[in-house]
Parts: sequence; structure tokens; C-alpha cells
Amino acid sequence: MRTVAMPASILLALLGVLLSTTSCSVDGYCIDCYDANGTGVAYDGGDSEFDADLGDGGGGEFDACVPSGIEQCDDLDNDCDGEVDEETDGLPGVGETCGTNAGECETGTTVCQDGSIVCGDGAIHPTFELCNNLDDDCDDSVDENNPEGGLICGTNQGECVAGVQQCTSGTLECVGDVGGGSEICNGLDDDCDGQFDEGITLSGNCGPTSDDGVCTFGVNTCVGGSIQCVGAVLPSLEQCDMTDHDCDGNNLNGFNLTSDPNNCTACGNVCSGFNAFWSCNNGCEVAACETDFHDVNGLAVDGCEFGPCTFQGNEICNGVDDDCDGVTDEGVNASPPPICDQDGECNGTVAVCDSMAGQFVCNYGATVTTDIDGNLIPEGDCDERDNDCDGQVDEVFGTKGNVCDDGELGTCRDTGVVACNATNDGVVCTAVDDPTDDPPPAEICNNLDDDCDGNIDEGDIQDWVDIGGGVEIMKYEASRPDSDATEQGFVVDGSVCSDVSRVPWTNVTQPEAEAACAGIGARLCTEAEWQLACETDNALPENVQQGSQNLIVIDGDDGVANNGWVARSTVAGFTGSGYMQVPDDTETDVFDPSNLNAASPRIDYTLNFTQTGTHFLWVRMRTDGNFEDDSAWFAFDDTNGNLAGGTGGSPYLDLDTNNSWDWLGQFDNESGRISFNVGTTGNHTISIYNGEDGVIIDRLVVTTDINFVPTSDGPPEECQFAYQTDCKVYQPNTCNGEDFDGDSGTAGDQDLMLPTGSLAACFAEWEAGGDAFDLSGNVKEWTAERAAGINPLRGGSFNNTATGISCQFDFLTADDSFFLPNIGFRCCR
Repeated sequence: MRTVAMPASILLALLGVLLSTTSCSVDGYCIDCYDANGTGVAYDGGDSEFDADLGDGGGGEFDACVPSGIEQCDDLDNDCDGEVDEETDGLPGVGETCGTNAGECETGTTVCQDGSIVCGDGAIHPTFELCNNLDDDCDDSVDENNPEGGLICGTNQGECVAGVQQCTSGTLECVGDVGGGSEICNGLDDDCDGQFDEGITLSGNCGPTSDDGVCTFGVNTCVGGSIQCVGAVLPSLEQCDMTDHDCDGNNLNGFNLTSDPNNCTACGNVCSGFNAFWSCNNGCEVAACETDFHDVNGLAVDGCEFGPCTFQGNEICNGVDDDCDGVTDEGVNASPPPICDQDGECNGTVAVCDSMAGQFVCNYGATVTTDIDGNLIPEGDCDERDNDCDGQVDEVFGTKGNVCDDGELGTCRDTGVVACNATNDGVVCTAVDDPTDDPPPAEICNNLDDDCDGNIDEGDIQDWVDIGGGVEIMKYEASRPDSDATEQGFVVDGSVCSDVSRVPWTNVTQPEAEAACAGIGARLCTEAEWQLACETDNALPENVQQGSQNLIVIDGDDGVANNGWVARSTVAGFTGSGYMQVPDDTETDVFDPSNLNAASPRIDYTLNFTQTGTHFLWVRMRTDGNFEDDSAWFAFDDTNGNLAGGTGGSPYLDLDTNNSWDWLGQFDNESGRISFNVGTTGNHTISIYNGEDGVIIDRLVVTTDINFVPTSDGPPEECQFAYQTDCKVYQPNTCNGEDFDGDSGTAGDQDLMLPTGSLAACFAEWEAGGDAFDLSGNVKEWTAERAAGINPLRGGSFNNTATGISCQFDFLTADDSFFLPNIGFRCCR
């Protein structure tokens, strides 16, 4: 190439021409020039000459390189330094992280390669997905779209079936194919090799079970798809010709000369005889007999010699040889029929066969009544036996076993039964008269005829208490005649009892109680009678100690008056039935006790003292209203006027207040209490002598309590409870009220009804009249009606408190239909 040096002016001019004839893209670093046809004008990189095709066909050269900017990875010398794509690591876009870490891929760094930026330098790029359980194409899916699958696998040869290749869990599997197996004898290509039944090897003999005698084993061979025995000789029917046709190894060729009746002991020896079927057992034997013939003697020589005889079965008692053994009715007695009566004396009788009669008969014992033919007939003896075996003993004696007696009445009646007499031809009564019934006992209330007069509970058999005024009340709560200490009984139409240790008659209405009392000629008590019985008359002539202070309470008019004292009741305010007075101006006043003597006017009160020691006296007294002081003298155990028993001062009782009732408990000089000493228990006498006439004595109280002071009229005259002692104050557990435990053996307080009279001190004492028990507590008691349908209940019961069991408590009433288990009654008459 020729080099021409050009001035700058020419170069610029030429550049202008170039610019006018090419299309240039100019940036700040390089000018890329193209001609109008897109042909580039390029720097040749050789000697600063710029070669250009000016389009005139002549060509031209320019040696100059025009820089286009920094070096790029584009296979050009962009910076005109004579090198292409140098400084690889510093090129734009080179050295950057590229690629992905998904699946089997790994990231790398961009490099410039052949004018292009590619991802290299350690990068692992995606590949086609394979069936390997890996993400080969790095799309976060493993073995997707069945890679390498879909191809036909296996074969359709013979019995095989081809399948389709499928990627499963990283492994290619043949799905749906049916493979071949070992070849068997079936006319098929089992191993899919284009042949059938080839190469089958069979072992073992076939045909007969043994090769004895004429038999020969064969060989198993596959023929036409099935196994066939080839060459075997099989057994045939045996013949008695010394040849083993049935191949059983028997030298007799299958004919058993010991058991074959047609060849018995030798070929052709046939067993035979009359009326028999034969068998061989090392000799001819009768196997069975013809119909109605029998081999009785067991000998083969004569066959079935006995007959004709029709077999009926086991032998029975009928006079016939049922089992055709030549013997009649043998062995039948071992199991006799139950035709004999087993009742009574027939028990144990067993039937026996009577061959002459052709039937079983019963030979009963001597105690059985039979006729001449042995038939049972009615018995005639009274011998405690069932002689006719009908289940009844001595039934012809119809009264036998009946209850009989000795002809007496009531509890005197001794009973027995009708029994056989000693001669066994009749009956007698076994009752034996009790000699203790003569004379008979007294009648008591028990629903029995105790006195043997034909009447039950008649007469006055109740226990009564005389409460005065011609009235008696039952000693105990009413009970039924058949009751006892544990049972109330059931009899309601009999007598009404008043006895100790009986369960009271309860659950009764007031009209029923009234009717029960009327049945014994009595009635229900009026309330007044009942209350009087509970309180007692309290005049206390027996001088029983009363109250918690050992009180003895005496009405003034209950003493024995001597010489001038008289009983009166004209002055109001007295207690009891009256008082005692020496009338005014009838006697000489005595101011000096030395003037008293046995003839002096006095009242004697005899008291029963249960305590010894010091006692104190209170006297309720007054004048007759004459406005004069009246007085009296006191003496203890002194009826002679000596006043020997007084202590603590002069025994002079002076009434300071003359117109009203007053209790005096001190002597007139008030120097001490009126007291005296009781040396022994028992009866002692208190005497009151007249001092100044006109004095009135109403009531006396004796006590051991120095602090006792009577109030108003003093201690109550009447008992508040039906107690033996201390009846004016409540005493827990004396009577059966709410506080009494009816069953001490059971935990807690058991409120129970008790038998009558169970509590020894729970009674109202009426001296000679008797003691009325359980008026306080146990059961409430009906009394006579107040008005129609208004019936009082008195005395309280086992579940009532002190108020409820008091003598005066009269709050409860009920109608004619009311009853309870704790309501009973007692009668008056």
C-alpha cells in the first residue's frame, strides 16, 4: 500500500467529504462511520492511516484510528490502543455475579469471551432435565415432565406385555409391562422366547402305586400342553390264579383265603349251609341268618338251626321268646316297670315277672291290705300306717288327728289329738287333765277365760285407783287384752286392760276410746277427774316430803284438833278446803307458856320426816278481823304443853298484822327462825297451841332450807307432775318425756313409747287408793269431750317437754277422727 502524507486542510476537507457521503454516529469518544449503504469505515489499527471506501470505485486509505470511547467487550479496539477487548477484568459488565444456585446450577462471574460478555468463571449452567431425582434445568422442579419417559419398554412376545417407560423417584421404570416366567407344561410361551413348553424336565414315577406283580411305572411327559404318564402298566382285577394282577404284593394275588367265603382256606372253597349267610374266618362261619331263623347253638355245621321265630326285640315279660334265643322272659326282672304303688306300706315293693301269667306282678308285704289276687283294698286298722298305700294314714278314722280336749272351759281346757287306741281298732283323745286347774285361777285381763267359766275377761279385772268422790281411775294406761311388753296386740272388741308392763293401746280415736271404756262398764275420765288424779288431793296426810327444799306442806284443817280449835271457811283467801281457828272470846288467852298443859286448845300435825337435823317452820295465819293481835304457841313432839322442842327463842307466834294473811317464820321477838331438830326419821308431831283466841291457822310448811321463804300462798298445793316425790317441781328422766332416752343402747336420745309402769317413780300417789302411773308422759290420754267434736288430750307423751307432760297442761284438743301412735287413753268409773 502506498502511503500519502496529507496536509491537515486536505484531511479536514476529506473528512467533510466523508461526512457528506457517510452516515456517522458520533459520541464523545469515537466516531463510528457508515456509508449510505451501511458499509462501515473502520480503523485498521495499523499505522494511523484511515482506510475508507469513498464510493468512487477507486478506493482510498486513511491510516488514522479514531477512538470511540473506553474499551468494550465487542471484539473492537474501542480505545485505539492497538488491542482488542484487553483488560478483561476491567471491562464494563465483566466480573459481575451471574447465573443461579437453583437445582444443580451454581453462580459464577461474567467474563468477556469472543467479543461478548458471558457467564463463566465457576458457573454451572442449566442442562436438559434427566430422570435422576435432580433439578438439572434449575427451575426448582425435580424430574418434571417425565424426563426420558414415554418410550416403549419390555416385549409383547408370548405371554408378555410391553409397558411404557416412566420416571419415578429418579429412576426409569417400565410401567404396565407383564414379564415372562418359567416355562410350564401348558401349551403357552411362558418365558416369551418365541417357543412353548420347551425345556420342561419332569421327575418321578407315574402310574401304579408300586411296580409289584404285573405293574410297571411310567414316565411323566409334557404332551400337547399337559403332563401325561407314558409307558405305565396299571393294576387290574385280581384273579385267583397265583398272579398278582392288582399289584398289591400278595402272593395269593388279592384273594384272602382266610376271610373270603368263596375261597375259604383254598381257591374255589365256597362256604354254604341251611338258612344262613356265610363268612370265612380261617374256616366257614355263619355271618347272618335268613329271616326268622337263628343260630342259637353257634355251630356252623348246622347253619341257622332255630326257627322260624320272629324277633320282637329285647325280652319282655309276656310268656314269649321275644329275642328268639330259645329262652322265654329271661332277664326281665333286672329292670322291672314302676307299676307297684310306692305310698305308705307299699314303699319299696318291686314288680317281678310271672311268666305263667305273662305279666309283672307286685308282691306287697304283710302290712299291706290286698285281696286274694294281690289287689289293694281299703285299710281297716288304726295303726299309724298307710296300709292301702293311698297316701293317707288311717283315713277311715275321720277324726284321727283332730284337736280334742278334756271337756273343761277356758284355760282349764287341756287339749290333745284324736289318736289310735291300743288295740288298733278305734280312736281315743290324748288330752290329759291338769290337776292344777282345780280350783281354776282368777280371771285376769288377757283375752283368755282364766277362771274357766266360759267367759273371757269378765268381772272387775282392771287395776283401779280411788281418787275420792266415788271416782276411780285406771292405775295404768289402757292396753289391749292380747298385748304384752313388746307388742300392742290386735284385739279391739274385747276387754280393756289396766296392767303393768303392757304396750299402751294407741292409734285410737276419742270415740273408739270412749266405746272401749263403755265395753267394761266405764267411761273416759272428765278433764277435772284426770287432773285431780294427776295432782293428787295434796292434803298430804301421809306427810310425804315434797319439793326441792324437802318441803312438807300441810293444810291447816288437816291436823287433829283438841279443845277449842274448829274448822272454818268464812274468811276469804284461805287455801285448800278451809282453815282452823279458836273463835274469838271463847278461850282464855295464854301469855305465859308455863300455863299450857295437855288440856290447852291445840292442833296436832303428825308428819313423816325423811330427813334428820334442823328443820324450819312457816305458818300462814291471820286474825278474824277484830283489829286485835292474835297469837299462838309452837311445840315439836310435845303434846303436854311443855314446849320442849322449841329452839332459837321463845316458841311464840305473834301475828303483827291482824287483818290480812301472813307467813310467820320467826318468833315474836324476831330473834331467830322458828326451827327444831329432828333426831330420827319417821313420824313426829308439830303442835300449835292457842295464845290469844281468834287466831286462824291456814297452812304450815316445813323445810330444811334456811333460806326458803314462801311467797303469796306458798308452795303450790297441787302436784305439777305425777311423781312419787318432789311432784311440785320438774324432775328430768322421772317420767317418759322428751328428755328420757327410751333406748340407752342406741346413740342419741331415743324418744320411744314404753310399756306401762316402766318408770318406778312416775306415779301420782293416792295413799290407800293406790298409785296412778304414767299420768305425766309416755302417751297422751283422751278424756271426755268438752263439746261435740272437741276432745281434750292430757298428760303429754314421750316426745313432749316438761310443760306438755304437766298435770295442768290442757291446751291440746282434737276431733273425733284424729289418732296418732302416741295417743292412748285410760278409763274412769
